[in-house]
Amino acid sequence: MASLAIITVREELTQSECELARYIFGPTITVNGYTVARDNTETLDLKEDLVLVVGPIALARHFASCLPAGKDYVIKRRILDPATLHLIFQIPENTDVLLVSDTYINACELIHLLEDLNLHPLRYFAYNPQYTWAEDILRPGSADASRHLSSFSYAITSGYSALVPKHILKIVDIGMRKISMMTVVDILRRLVKNDSLDEQVTMRYMKSIVELNVCLAQKNQQNLFLQEQLTSIIANMQNGILVVDEHNNIIICNESAKEIIGTQQLEGANLRNIFPGHHPENFMDREFLQLQNSTVHVNTVKISNPLDKAIRYLIHLDPLEQIRDIDNRYRKQAGKEHRAKYEFRDILYYCNAMKETIDRAKVFARSDSSIMITGESGTGKELLAQAIHNGSQRRKAPFVAINCGALTESLLESELFGYEDGAFTGAKKGGKCGLFEIAHGGTVFLDEIGDMSVNIQVKLLRALQERVILRLGGHRLIPVDVRIIAATNKNLQELQQKGQFRKDLYYRLHVLPLALPALRQRPEDIVPLFRHLLNITAQKERIEPKEISPGIIALLEQHTWPGNVREMQNIVNFYLYMGILSDDIQEDLSALLETERNESTSEANRLQNNPSPKKPACQSYPVHFPSNAAKEESYAIMRILQKAGRQKTLFVGRSDLQQQLQSDFGLSLSFIQIKRRLDQLRTFGLVGAKKGKGHHLLPAGNDYLMEQKD
Repeated sequence: MASLAIITVREELTQSECELARYIFGPTITVNGYTVARDNTETLDLKEDLVLVVGPIALARHFASCLPAGKDYVIKRRILDPATLHLIFQIPENTDVLLVSDTYINACELIHLLEDLNLHPLRYFAYNPQYTWAEDILRPGSADASRHLSSFSYAITSGYSALVPKHILKIVDIGMRKISMMTVVDILRRLVKNDSLDEQVTMRYMKSIVELNVCLAQKNQQNLFLQEQLTSIIANMQNGILVVDEHNNIIICNESAKEIIGTQQLEGANLRNIFPGHHPENFMDREFLQLQNSTVHVNTVKISNPLDKAIRYLIHLDPLEQIRDIDNRYRKQAGKEHRAKYEFRDILYYCNAMKETIDRAKVFARSDSSIMITGESGTGKELLAQAIHNGSQRRKAPFVAINCGALTESLLESELFGYEDGAFTGAKKGGKCGLFEIAHGGTVFLDEIGDMSVNIQVKLLRALQERVILRLGGHRLIPVDVRIIAATNKNLQELQQKGQFRKDLYYRLHVLPLALPALRQRPEDIVPLFRHLLNITAQKERIEPKEISPGIIALLEQHTWPGNVREMQNIVNFYLYMGILSDDIQEDLSALLETERNESTSEANRLQNNPSPKKPACQSYPVHFPSNAAKEESYAIMRILQKAGRQKTLFVGRSDLQQQLQSDFGLSLSFIQIKRRLDQLRTFGLVGAKKGKGHHLLPAGNDYLMEQKD
């Protein structure tokens, strides 16, 4: 059996070369591998019949000189792997490329092979990190490459990516070079004299070539598949697609583009004939253009081909109707959480005054005009607003409610109109939709409209007149379609006379007026409403309520209900839970109602006999908060106490303050934090307290809040 020795300078290369030789020559030739040091000078005493020397020509000749005299050898001729040559075309033409190999000599040899093939016009520079300038073989001009590595962006290597300089990120690895057919023939001619064996070896070699061609064919098939997929995607896109070359000629288009433009003759047409006077560069910033009887949004993306450096333009065409449809679907998605829960059937009433109001509201619900609901605090203005929305043609669209008196001016503006990314410190990344945007197609309920600052009134008026809004920090006008329902417990005409409410806004909102009667004006509804609220609360809390006796009914009918239905809900909760503890619930309820009646009367008398001084009391104290957060929290507490005073609820405890701070202002404060703020406000003379009852706002506190608004 013939034997073959293979010599290389690296162990892994020796192994790979031996495996390849065994595959090609089969079992008829024994293959042994040897790794020899590059600088070896000793005689290589090899017993095999033939030696295959692998490496650059100069190195191979050096190894051949180390063989015993008369030892037959072959220097391996190496060829590039055809399966990877296409990767070179990823590099733009006429680019300076660093060619990296395990030795500088190998790099130079690889350059010669690439230049002989002349596949792609590139300028090659040989490189190896251990290269010393004492090397014998130098390629003219290549020595400069190592001195200017920072100027290279691309590198080609044949399996030595680890040697590429770290700053070069674009690496093309064409893999190890293959053995040439001439080398195989040379080995067979020297070792084997059997023609049938020659055939077998040749078939094995050809099989590897065929496998390579099959691999290339599969890749080509894959490219064709991807091209077909891309063509199919473009063809099925709803928006129009055009691809235009640098001369404005249309080279690709889809059916949607033909329908939008209104012609079937687009391939090969010139863009100037479709958009006279326009070049694709004009559409880079997006533009609306008029085409026949439709408006089209045109957007262009510039594409540069790295192979031929040709410029292409990808143009998107979107009809205005399609954009509006997408915008409507987006706003509906954003408004899914904003729904009105109550309908007219959920409002309990028996008295004629309430019946007249509800009948009028049902008629007003058919209109898109603004509605103004007036009534004392706690009469159910938002309940009625939700019923109107659900009784209108906008019932399937969002119902968005906001308390205009619960937020500072800046917060209210951002909530109503939204803001763009980076509009102010702490703004949410990407910006935020305003409530007008979310309510598009539906209803916006503006509660406590009388507490809105004049500055916000101006912006609200513009939104109502123009039907567009402008986000904070934005430049784009956003069209909105909303119906406004406003509510207040204040006399807006008096506020107009004081300059605190704009007349033009008043007449814009006060189109269809509704007045909700106070609970004391609805005596027929007091007991049925109490029973209704008691049943709902008992079912929710899973508590069996005590029976309502005639004495309790008399107490309820005699009470003046300054807090209206909201106060009644509080009394219901008291009655339900005290019924568990008390042996005489009627006596406890009588005491509670009497206390509230006395406190309400005494506070009203005190305020009447002690009008606020002309100079606010708070000016006699230095009002300096330790931080902006402390100021904001204190301001929110004072607003809650002010609101309670208007509702004839004279004292508010820390538990109620904690709940309202969370619900109305989004502030989560502990009892200790609330106590700290209240103590500070008492020091300033803005808030008063009564042991065991809670806190109330002093006249100086009212004046201080007025100053903050001004």
